[in-house]
Amino acid sequence: MRAKSYELRATGYEHSAISAQHSALSIQPRQPLALGQLERSAIIYQQLLRQLQIRDWLCDGDCQICAYNCETALTPESRRAPGREVSRMKSALALLTLLFLPIPAFNQDVTVREQAEHLLERANAVSSSPHLPNLERIDTFRIFEDGAVKDGSFTRVVVQGTGRREEFTYADYHLLNVWTQKQVAVVGSSRLLPPELLRVLRLTPINLVRFDGEDVIHTITEREVSGVAARCIGFDTVKGERADHNELCVDAANGTLLLERLGNEVIENSEFFPFAGAWMPGKITYTVAGVRTIEITQTMTPLSDADQNVLVAPQNAQIHGICTTYRRPFGVSMPQPKAGNGAGTVDIVVRGQVGVDGKMYDLAVQSSERPELNAEALAQAQQWTFTAAMCNGQPDVHEAAITLHFQGR
Repeated sequence: MRAKSYELRATGYEHSAISAQHSALSIQPRQPLALGQLERSAIIYQQLLRQLQIRDWLCDGDCQICAYNCETALTPESRRAPGREVSRMKSALALLTLLFLPIPAFNQDVTVREQAEHLLERANAVSSSPHLPNLERIDTFRIFEDGAVKDGSFTRVVVQGTGRREEFTYADYHLLNVWTQKQVAVVGSSRLLPPELLRVLRLTPINLVRFDGEDVIHTITEREVSGVAARCIGFDTVKGERADHNELCVDAANGTLLLERLGNEVIENSEFFPFAGAWMPGKITYTVAGVRTIEITQTMTPLSDADQNVLVAPQNAQIHGICTTYRRPFGVSMPQPKAGNGAGTVDIVVRGQVGVDGKMYDLAVQSSERPELNAEALAQAQQWTFTAAMCNGQPDVHEAAITLHFQGR
């Protein structure tokens, strides 16, 4: 699983009646812009899928037009193909089959694994609404970094079957997107979200995970987590030369996912509240290497009389249309950093835009295990080239996240 985890999201949360052919974007009247510019590219999808880092991300329903914060385990082609609802369902079913595939024998008790999978499936189920209404979700957060504290917020209003409005604010960054069936209106900063906002989106509305063949389950114990009686699953995630000692804890009473200890990350969910037949965390904290870096407060409110004006495009907005055909960029040259003589491998993830010329622009480090290697990672990423993404038969700009592997460094 990693607890399958980290960056790649699978299956949506709320459901929208927006037709599948509207799931990509184009700038009108020139230079089409695909939805890929607003979502993680299939490049990182391919890399993460090879690593089997598959996880759930609840997307407040409007998945047909949900951009970078409703990524699925589908390729961009399948996201943009007719019958996407069926494709997404097949993707979810494919993920479920992971639970029943033969698991290699890594000195684990099959009965313990069966119990662990049951606990985790229940945790996923109790935080997944069977039917979501029109809603407003508000996340306010604090980022602790380098001795400073920065506040931010993310709001999303969803009118099911019609569209959604979402707004990002963090330090001097501000972005407003208004999605409807035929277009998206954009106001504000660059669409390339700061890494801090990406982390918030990854954690909300709740970070759900699944086991796979990389996970070796050892124990299920009973203990308290923040004063709540819990059942905790101890397991290792073995990937190549690396083995992480992980733990997942669920509420012994209602089954909600209270604690995720994944590698050097710890996610704590608390103050759960009922919403549309599901339990959602009102508080989320995120710790890396023992240092708390994010605190999130979350609310979700049903909208009985959703005001259609929330989906009106602001006067100063850039208007982008919908791609009817789309092809993602494909790697042409993807050199990795020069290997060293040490042991182990360090991974650094870099995000940027794949331009119509196939080169990468607006590069930024998304995650890094060794900050002193960040400059080299950015320089290495500039050497990567791709075919251009194609939207309605025209070259297109596409957002991508790539992983640089520093072997022996």
